[in-house]
Amino acid sequence: MSAPVTPQPQKTTAVGSGIGSPQLASIRKRLINASFDSYNEEDDPTFIADENTEVSDSEDSVSVISTDISLSDATDESVATKRGDLTEKGVSVGQSEPEPETWKQWMIRHEIPRKALHSSIGPFALYLYVLGCTMNQILYPLSALTLVLFLNDFIRLRYPGYNAVATRLFGVISRQSEIHGYNGTLFYALGVLMVFTSAPKDIAVMSVLLLSWADTAASTVGRLWGKYTPQVMPGKSLAGCIASFLTGVVSCYLFYGYFCNVYSYVNKPGDIFWTPDSSLMNLHVYAVATGVAASVSEAADIGGIDDNLIIPVLSAILLYGLVYATKV
Repeated sequence: MSAPVTPQPQKTTAVGSGIGSPQLASIRKRLINASFDSYNEEDDPTFIADENTEVSDSEDSVSVISTDISLSDATDESVATKRGDLTEKGVSVGQSEPEPETWKQWMIRHEIPRKALHSSIGPFALYLYVLGCTMNQILYPLSALTLVLFLNDFIRLRYPGYNAVATRLFGVISRQSEIHGYNGTLFYALGVLMVFTSAPKDIAVMSVLLLSWADTAASTVGRLWGKYTPQVMPGKSLAGCIASFLTGVVSCYLFYGYFCNVYSYVNKPGDIFWTPDSSLMNLHVYAVATGVAASVSEAADIGGIDDNLIIPVLSAILLYGLVYATKV
């Protein structure tokens, strides 16, 4: 009868101490939580205690914790987490987060001061109409203003020092392209001067209203929603054209439907070129036609001329021709 074989104690390897076994390698970076409801180590003759393994008893659960997680792994994970957070915020890795935009920068970017000045000319024109100002009374101060604006730009473009000072003073109402070119305000005044010296009183006022309001509406709406609509001309969106059309319609109703009726006593014979009694068009048809004239004038690009000059002049030509063609 052979002697019983005494079992040799088996050498155990601590979790995370070996690198050759794939099983051990996978254990290094995970936390193993196992619940043994009916298992008892004392009843298991095959259980061998491992001195290199941390065991924590909490009720019936055993947590085996790997102690061989490298510092570089933790660092990589933290860097990856930080990189993901920056990516979600839209900040490129390696770049600092942009500074928040100030209120003044926001106003300049959206041309709020420029649009405010642009739109204020319409109410001013209506105010002069209500006062009963004649064309001659408007002509001289408007001519002087246009001359001053021209001389200012003429000198500014030839003296960089003066140009720098003027840009600091009036930069909030100027576009970047106008710093080294003639300002749009000059073309605005020139366009108004041309229609007041050549068109009937009501056509001139309507042209100024279209320049003041329809152009501003087209620019504002085009900037906000123009990217969602087709382009009708380079740099001109369908959204902007619709805005100028609707503004032209409303402006016509406002001027002819209200001001020309309520303040009719300020007009002299021949001042008002369109009246319901002298035209085949009623007010509704004329309002729609005015909207079309506003939209066409705003979208027109004639030789790269500033639209502050094109809009009032072309609007006056279209309205005068339409009213003249429908005279009874």
